[in-house]
Formats: sequence, structure tokens, C-alpha cells
Amino acid sequence: LLLKGEGYQVVQAGSLAEFLRNFYQDYLGFRPDLLSGVIDLCPALPPGLSWVHAPVRLGPGTLVLFYEVAEDGSRAEYRISGDPLLPKLAVRFAARVPPGGAHAPGVARAEAFLAPGAALSFVVERDGTAGRARVVPAGPQERTS
Repeated sequence: LLLKGEGYQVVQAGSLAEFLRNFYQDYLGFRPDLLSGVIDLCPALPPGLSWVHAPVRLGPGTLVLFYEVAEDGSRAEYRISGDPLLPKLAVRFAARVPPGGAHAPGVARAEAFLAPGAALSFVVERDGTAGRARVVPAGPQERTS
């Protein structure tokens, strides 16, 4: 788990199980239900946290969650990628608008299927006081800057 943002230092968490559970469920909003083939993503990143890269072991495979929020908070990209060992999964996405804001006047929602070995990107953009979410083709897997 790597975190970077204003007031944060790069952190590598080892055996902090409760911290990790809280972070994955409450901040990243990651709630898998493999029996139903569904992953709920409802991120609630705190203000000042500009990006997160988080690998997740899930059944026989691994998912990678990558979230990045623009400096002005007007746009955020939430990427999820899976390896070929994972089954096809439905991804239900809901995020605060504005992204990374302390107060969320709106919620942007989108749904899509994640195929084995594929990636999805959900983009949230501020649109007045509300927001919108859309699914876009996934770009590169790693942050370059």
C-alpha cells in the first residue's frame, strides 16, 4: 500500500491488519463479494490525499486499485485492474463529488464488467454542484510522475 499527498509521507504498511482493513473498506471503499461476482467501489478519500496504489489479493488472483485526484479537485480517476486468474466481475462504482472533498454534495455512479486480465477506469468530474462518473478505456497501469 503506497500513499502520497499533502501532509502524507510515502508509507509501506506491513502487518497493520486493522489499519489496512479500515483503509481498504472505508477510504478506498473496496468491498468484494466473490460469491455474487460483484465488487463495490465507494471511495471516500480524505482531502489532500492525491493518489493511492493498492494491490489486493482476491481469491486466486490479484486486483490493483489506483486512485488519482487532480490538484484542484475537479477530476479524479479510479482504476481497477485484475490478473487473468480472476473471474469476470461486475464493478459497481459510487464516488463523492467533488473528488477528495471533505463534504460531498453529490455522488457519481457507474457500473461495468471487469474481464479477466483487463482494467477499467472510472472518471469522476465536477459538473456544477453535482458530478458525473463515466467508464473509460484504461490507460497505463502505473503512475509515471
